[in-house]
Amino acid sequence: MSIPVSKLLLGVALSGLATGAAAETLIVAHDLPPTHYYSVRGFEAMMSCVTERTGGEIEFDYYPGGTIIHRDEGITAIQEGLAHITFVTIGEETARMPMQGVTMLPGIANSATELADGWRKAVADGGVLAQEWADMGVRPIGITALAPYQIVSGRGAIIDSPEAFAGKKVRTTGSALNFLVEALGGVAVQMPGPEIYTAMQRGTVDGTLFSFSSVKPYSVQEVMGAMSSNGSFGTAAQAIGMSQEVFDGLTPDQQTAMDECALKAVTDLTKWIDEGEAAIAKEFVDSGVNVFEFTDEQIATFDEGMASVADDFVARLKSRDIPADVALAELKAAMGR
Repeated sequence: MSIPVSKLLLGVALSGLATGAAAETLIVAHDLPPTHYYSVRGFEAMMSCVTERTGGEIEFDYYPGGTIIHRDEGITAIQEGLAHITFVTIGEETARMPMQGVTMLPGIANSATELADGWRKAVADGGVLAQEWADMGVRPIGITALAPYQIVSGRGAIIDSPEAFAGKKVRTTGSALNFLVEALGGVAVQMPGPEIYTAMQRGTVDGTLFSFSSVKPYSVQEVMGAMSSNGSFGTAAQAIGMSQEVFDGLTPDQQTAMDECALKAVTDLTKWIDEGEAAIAKEFVDSGVNVFEFTDEQIATFDEGMASVADDFVARLKSRDIPADVALAELKAAMGR
């Protein structure tokens, strides 16, 4: 990936802050809109808490909205010193951390909280999932997830049955979701969130996999034709990632503040996501959006079609000598399964 000169200059400026407890200003950057719920309830809540807890010893320079980095640059941005803390979307980082993709498998969890709590515990317990983060030099200080994904259709053709998936171009965030769409007969098209509106408006994609809480930040309700409410098509797993080197340079009290503030922010955020799904669905219905339920028979057909997704995902990684079966076992054990 080529790095613009402005980013290289910023990286040089940040290099002096990479180590040592004297670092008081940390650079936080991501591509989410400033008003996105993750920006406000995640990053802003964490930063405010840390600054207060440390009595102003740690402050932040904040760059939301893609002013410094884009969605698929989270890990790279930390490694190259472009940011100390950023948004790590697992679907965009599968080339670097493929085993984390087990968090996106269909049926892995029934809520955002269940998945986030289990994933957080699995990483804390050590093992291959934890080692994959360590190998990147990134500390996942705030692990979160979205509610189970629904199918959101554009206005061209409504995807309201297993048969309707055939040949449809469905946007995904990559990784396990690509396997899922292909298993259902669709064509997976990977792209970042900010591009979905235009893609659906122009018919570049026929639909996307999204939770209700993910639709509004990108105004997708303005261009969609329908949305299911009782599907379970995988989900998105995300984290607030921090340079491990920078974290290690903080004092013990500052490290505790960083970990505890990030945990509180993402725990509150994940709870809010779960509680808000039904409310947003009702809001869409009241505004005239076609929100529908699949029949029991259709759900059973979907489940049958998705049954092979986990096996295929694990098998493809194992063929590259990546122990995805161990990663999946770690996650399931942490979730009590």
